Amino acid sequence: MKRIDFCSVITFVYLFSIVSSKDVTQRQVTSSAFTDEYINNNYGFIWVGGQAIYWNYAVGSDVVAESVRRLADLMSPAERTNAVTYSRALTRVINQHVLLGRWDGNYGDGIEPTRWVGSEDILRLWLQSGGQKVRYGQCWVFAALLTTLLRASDIPARTVTNYESHHDRGLTSDGTSVLRQFDNIVQRDEDQWNFHVWSEAWLERPDLVQPADWNAVDATPQEPSPLAPGQPYRSGPAYVPFIRSNVQLANYDTLFILAEVNARGVCPITGQPLQIGTFVVTKKPGMEPSLYVFNNPEIITGNYKIPTTKRDSESASPSFPPTYTGCEREGGMRINSVPPNPRVGEDFVITVTEGNVSVEDIVIRMELRSYMGESLGFIRNFTGTRRVDVTESDYRPYVDESSVFRFSVGVYNESGAFILHDALRITLEYDMVQVDAMNVANTIAMTLTYTNPLSVPMTGVVVNVAGPDYSYASMAQPDIPANGRFTSTVTVQCGNNTDSNVMIPVSLDSNETLSAYGSGWSSCSERSSNGGIVMLSEISLLQVMLLSLLTLCM
Repeated sequence: MKRIDFCSVITFVYLFSIVSSKDVTQRQVTSSAFTDEYINNNYGFIWVGGQAIYWNYAVGSDVVAESVRRLADLMSPAERTNAVTYSRALTRVINQHVLLGRWDGNYGDGIEPTRWVGSEDILRLWLQSGGQKVRYGQCWVFAALLTTLLRASDIPARTVTNYESHHDRGLTSDGTSVLRQFDNIVQRDEDQWNFHVWSEAWLERPDLVQPADWNAVDATPQEPSPLAPGQPYRSGPAYVPFIRSNVQLANYDTLFILAEVNARGVCPITGQPLQIGTFVVTKKPGMEPSLYVFNNPEIITGNYKIPTTKRDSESASPSFPPTYTGCEREGGMRINSVPPNPRVGEDFVITVTEGNVSVEDIVIRMELRSYMGESLGFIRNFTGTRRVDVTESDYRPYVDESSVFRFSVGVYNESGAFILHDALRITLEYDMVQVDAMNVANTIAMTLTYTNPLSVPMTGVVVNVAGPDYSYASMAQPDIPANGRFTSTVTVQCGNNTDSNVMIPVSLDSNETLSAYGSGWSSCSERSSNGGIVMLSEISLLQVMLLSLLTLCM
């Protein structure tokens, strides 16, 4: 009995010491499993190439509800006629009014796309700015935001990733609109993205005389729709069963989605068929933490692939994510990496095999690429060798811009032109932020740990957290020494959230690297009047001691 009394006292003193913030009303949850997952679920997991992002959709947030109202005011009456036109209008207003896309690595006057871990903070900034675009987003941020706004509008939605996503940039002969074709493609390197992320909305299609099914909708600004050349970007809703059935309708950019997943043609270098849409994935339904595992997606490739381009997902790639297999091989020399998927901070080896070219003539080129395949800059040439030992110091100056490096092997001809033999893209993978969570009376204490993978200190360290009560915090942290271990504790409060399983997304960013991600899982089984996020480094030593004592009580 004495131990129970002691713990009760410690709990009361600790909770009394924590700062309160505003209460938030939680969205009502229905008994439908489909509705629970695709309308009411705040928690997401988005695949972005070599890593995955945990996301808080914040569907029940007052900020999201107000954003839905404001965005509806930016639509015409015709766009608000039904769910089909409304979902298409959302893709337009997001990229026209809410979020500014940027892919060149220059984010000094805004927030890097990799720092976001939830939708509410983006929408809050937008509302507070009086309608100015929030800086910055990339495809997964546009898609996550669209999924949030669809769900908040009572339209079931989910976020999907397409690996090896084709992007058709061809123009009509007069140059006024974009062709949406996918046959007889003449592939260029930058036309094949490592991945692309969009949303799906569950819609009935009376305009197509079709029952409800998933429809692809994409808020990322890419090319103007041929239905509205020269007007703001918009895409979808493209009826996914029509994609799989190769129904080539021009309406709502069906041909564009066909090209992204089913582009057919011959690589001009190899003469081999293109490999497009090797995996299309989304999160498996359910709230169990085991479903939020990087190598455990729901593979929905078969929903999109027409029979003549369908490939067995297991034979397509022995591992997930799939290895890049772009249209870059000419024959002759081959270029390889050991290991094939190195991690940030790890050295790796590039080797050249096959071919009868003398060593003196061989040139290995190293350059930085975006996930869309576009060059971000040449790094260096390695000449006269079939082996390059790539050390951390070779790529460290560039991992704050991208983690995709392209190595190519070839020779220079007498005119000085580079003749390509083979190319390989390597995406450096990040370790996850480890998060251990403990709940005491609806206050969740999370211990974050991360080891700096670099041989230099990580400076300008920022931790971003999206709490279960829709609160959001971006907190500066001390530098992490070279190869040093970062440890800190964050407390978040449940507010009105009463979910038995809650996910708290976390990202850790620095001047030297892109963000690393993680999440804490706990329960908000009891109602609390408090909400907010507190970093233990910013509160009293007494609270640290009280949390330590609470740990003994568990």
